[in-house]
Amino acid sequence: MLQLALESLAMSGHLRLRVNGTSMVPFLYPGSLVRIRRSSLERIAAGDVVLVRCESGVQLHRVRSVTAGLVVTRGDGLDQDDPPRNAADVLGLLEEIEETPGLLRRLHIRWQLRNAA
Repeated sequence: MLQLALESLAMSGHLRLRVNGTSMVPFLYPGSLVRIRRSSLERIAAGDVVLVRCESGVQLHRVRSVTAGLVVTRGDGLDQDDPPRNAADVLGLLEEIEETPGLLRRLHIRWQLRNAA
């Protein structure tokens, strides 16, 4: 099933999936429906939330840094960074969240993170 979803993202440029996990609470809650847009590492910066390939499949985490072709992410609700990932592991950028049917939250994540301090 995961492979089919990733093929769909590669072919269409977009993917909708349901969040399953708590690592991004309170920003994302289990059951939220999200829309991912295919994106290259060059278009990603600290503060973005990205879908990355990991040992357990994929995860949707916030970018902490992008340096020398590597991206470091972390779940908002976690204490430690994820291991650095290369550009090929970055599958897409979080574009939209639907927490309640019909109610969409379009994202300006970088702005929110940089101006929260």
